[in-house]
Amino acid sequence: EPESKFLFMSWFTFTDANSANPNEQHWFTAQGSYTGDTADLLVYETLDGRFDDLQAVSTEAVGSATLSFSGCSNGQFDYTIDSWELQGSFPLQRAIPGTENVCQERAGLSSEPLEPNEGRDGAWYDPDSPGQGFLIDAHPGNEFIFAAWFTYGEGTASGQRWLTAQGPLEGSTADLVLYETLGGSFDKPDPSETNAVGTMTIDFTDCSNAKLEYSITDEGLSGMIDIERAIPGTEALCEELTQ
Repeated sequence: EPESKFLFMSWFTFTDANSANPNEQHWFTAQGSYTGDTADLLVYETLDGRFDDLQAVSTEAVGSATLSFSGCSNGQFDYTIDSWELQGSFPLQRAIPGTENVCQERAGLSSEPLEPNEGRDGAWYDPDSPGQGFLIDAHPGNEFIFAAWFTYGEGTASGQRWLTAQGPLEGSTADLVLYETLGGSFDKPDPSETNAVGTMTIDFTDCSNAKLEYSITDEGLSGMIDIERAIPGTEALCEELTQ
C-alpha cells in the first residue's frame, strides 16, 4: 500500500526439522512500514483457529524481518524468529512470471497498459473469521490467477494449515484447482510433495468484495466465503483501472 507506506505479507513454510513436531505446515504473517525498497517488519504467529470457522484466535509477535527489493522481480528476506531461536536469510523471486507488470509500470519501466484484474491482487479475508485469509495474485495477460489460503486444520500440532490454488481467470471469475503441499522443512531445500485436493471458485463482485466457493473432495469439506480486502485502501489501483 504505497500511500500509507505499509506492507503486509504471509509466509508459507513448515516447522523446523529439529523441532518437536518437524516438517509440518506452518505459516506466519508480517507487517510494518517501508521506505524506498526496504520494509522493516514484525513477524506474527496466529494460532488456535479452526478451518473456515468463527473461533477466536490468538496472535503474538514472534520475531522481526527485513524485506528488501533489488528490482520488480527479486528481493531478499532476512528474519529472526525469537520463539524458535532461528535466524537466517534467503533470496526471493516472483512465483509467477509476468506479475511484475504493476511494479514496472509504476516505476516507469514499462509502457504496457495494465488490465483491470491486476488491481485485484493483495490480501483478502472474511471479517467474521479474522486470523485466516487469502493472498491473491492475478496475471490477466496470461488469464491466470494464483491464490494462497492460510487457515487451520486438525492434523498438525499447531493446528495451522495452508493451501494454494491456481487456474484460468475469465473476466471477474476464476475456476481453480486447490493444492496442498506437505513434507517440507523451515528455510531448507528439503523436497516436498504437492497434490490436488479439491477446487475453488472466486467471483469478484467489485474491487473490494468477492465470493469464494471451495470443495476439498477427500475430506468432504465445502463451503462459501464472502471475502473483502484485508487492508483498507488497497482497492485504489483496481478502481483506477476500471474507470
